[in-house]
Amino acid sequence: MKLNNEQYRNIEQIYEVRRRARQAEMTERKKEVCEKVPGYRETDAELIDLFMKRATMFSGGGDIPDISPRIKLLSEKKKKLLTEAGYPADYTEVPYVCPLCMDTGYTGNEKCSCFKKFEIEARYDASNLKEWVEENNFERLREDFYEGEELKLFKHAVDECRDMIEHFDEDKRGLLLYGTAGTGKSFLSGCVAKEMLDRDRSVVYYGAAELFPMLADKAFSDDREELGSFMDLLYECDLLIVDDLGTEKSTDFTYSRFYMICNKRMMKKRPMIISSNMDLKGLGDAYRDRIFSRVISSSRVCRLDGPDIRMRLRLESQYG
Repeated sequence: MKLNNEQYRNIEQIYEVRRRARQAEMTERKKEVCEKVPGYRETDAELIDLFMKRATMFSGGGDIPDISPRIKLLSEKKKKLLTEAGYPADYTEVPYVCPLCMDTGYTGNEKCSCFKKFEIEARYDASNLKEWVEENNFERLREDFYEGEELKLFKHAVDECRDMIEHFDEDKRGLLLYGTAGTGKSFLSGCVAKEMLDRDRSVVYYGAAELFPMLADKAFSDDREELGSFMDLLYECDLLIVDDLGTEKSTDFTYSRFYMICNKRMMKKRPMIISSNMDLKGLGDAYRDRIFSRVISSSRVCRLDGPDIRMRLRLESQYG
């Protein structure tokens, strides 16, 4: 899912601010040395005049005298004047923030790495996940809370998450994480989300208790454009995460909306991650065959079991 026009404008504005700041700093430094370094103003003016003449000669055609030696001589003279006055030779040439693209955002016809970084940051901001993935990522993964069969289940779920990440373009299955509370379902969702965002994928996250009321509120709002934009976001993002399914208060209407989301994303081959504290029977009873069968048929299914890790982490932070 591409960034919207406003997000791109925000990125372009960053580059515009950089270019203006650099130009203002160069102007200020040149003013300083012109006042303090004898001969610099005249040398710089002659050099600018030569550049202007060369541009005029190129546009006019005909025979073009070689003025390059004179340009080189004056350029070297400017550097010498600066160094003799105690300035760096390149003092009036303020460095670019990104020398690769010279603060344009592009190298040739390709986006610069700095532009791609801004895109990733914009995706983080739009994903509802920025702070969440700081706590929920593979760097913070721990297996010492599990043992026996519970450890096997957790390791299997981790393997499925990693496989989903590595084969995201080829294998369009989503991920259903279910089981007892506090066993790492939301944590693993965050791990996948962070990896996808870092790979320049669009990820949208909602807790079910937040999403279902929003589906109703926006549907009955007078702002049809806002509704369309919201539903497009849910349909078109590369990865949609619905956390804690089963905690929401829902109606037949919101169920139907959720069905539309699941169905459209399945048809478009855009994966979802769904987590729930309910077991498979409970999910089947609550969400009926038309939703449940679509989720199951289009997902890797992982059960997690064991102690409430969130509670143990709180105790660790409290008592060390």
